[in-house]
Amino acid sequence: MWHHYLGATLELHTIDPAGGNERIELGPNLLNGELPQWVVPANRLQAARIIGDGFGLFGCTVAPGFDFADFSMPDRSELVARFPTLADLIESFTR
Repeated sequence: MWHHYLGATLELHTIDPAGGNERIELGPNLLNGELPQWVVPANRLQAARIIGDGFGLFGCTVAPGFDFADFSMPDRSELVARFPTLADLIESFTR
């Protein structure tokens, strides 16, 4: 679960196993559709960045407990091969 605490808006993207992309904005402007928190469903890839200038203070709570032994970070080429229709998005978040 991502939480917005203070500052700028966060652009959060998730990709489901079938390649569906969801874009969420976490921020203080609830009247414009920004959310104060968001639960990322299981088995989703996720990436986030600040929209615009400034700073943002965010938190991310994980449950069940997170263990780096269970974590893997696919590289850009693997992600683009798996999700070719999202290549531009993936390239904007990866090196």
